[in-house]
Amino acid sequence: DVVCVFLNGCCGNINHIDFTATYIYWKEKDYYKKMGRILAGKVLSAYHRIVLQEDVKVESVSMPLSLPRRQPSEEELAWSEQIATQKEATLKNQVFATALKELYENPIYTNEGVQQVIRIGNTAICALPGEIFVEIGKDIKAASPFAHTMTSELTNGNMGYIASNLAHKNRLNAPSMEIQTHAYETRLSKYTNCAPESHDILVQNAIDMMKQLLEE
Repeated sequence: DVVCVFLNGCCGNINHIDFTATYIYWKEKDYYKKMGRILAGKVLSAYHRIVLQEDVKVESVSMPLSLPRRQPSEEELAWSEQIATQKEATLKNQVFATALKELYENPIYTNEGVQQVIRIGNTAICALPGEIFVEIGKDIKAASPFAHTMTSELTNGNMGYIASNLAHKNRLNAPSMEIQTHAYETRLSKYTNCAPESHDILVQNAIDMMKQLLEE
């Protein structure tokens, strides 16, 4: 007998919906069933390739995690002041503008939590506390010393969206604050606030813990 689990990998910036499609197929009544069948097909495919092992190491290691938080920039504060004076400002912009002001007046400098790696034989499961961008998970897998590596986001806590280095670079290259605010996964808010260096911290922590498990 075995217990099967379903874990979300690093999927903070991907979706099963193509919003650029001309036909809005995801609004079909039974679209969720279609996605369920696709997932079930992948599970059945993996089921027929399972190799059973009776004696494997099951271990876990965790460490305290402290990620630096972004602070409101002068440009963001100027934008929030501008929104505050606009009667026609959207509710969304009003909410974000108010949050920027509160983050400036009552600064919080770090997000505290836990990062973990679980070993099951030659497989590592890297647990990350937040909605993690795909690129972070790919970097962890690329550097993993294990034969098989999985990631599990929103595990042991939630630090909001944790964007990749590339996403932050694209955000800063946006020609205006108005365009920057379109991407809620990277715009500064009470929910999303981890600094760009969080990408490298999460990857290095995962690598260190995986190496530790192999040495024990």
